[in-house]
Amino acid sequence: MTLTLELTSEQETKLRDKAAKIGLDPEGYILQIIDDVPTVESSAKRLQRLGILGGVAGNPRQDGRPWSEIEGFE
Repeated sequence: MTLTLELTSEQETKLRDKAAKIGLDPEGYILQIIDDVPTVESSAKRLQRLGILGGVAGNPRQDGRPWSEIEGFE
């Protein structure tokens, strides 16, 4: 697959600098970022291990509303 990105000169400089700091060319750096993106499943398992996800039994809200109805919660 070929992917073309239009970067500003500032973005290009930032990409080149970050890649060079770890000894990669910009293409290799982008590929590493893609390979390191966590999946939803791995993120959920990590949050469960840390006790952040699934740590509350029942509805933790006193007014009985589900989390989905809280303004700003997505």
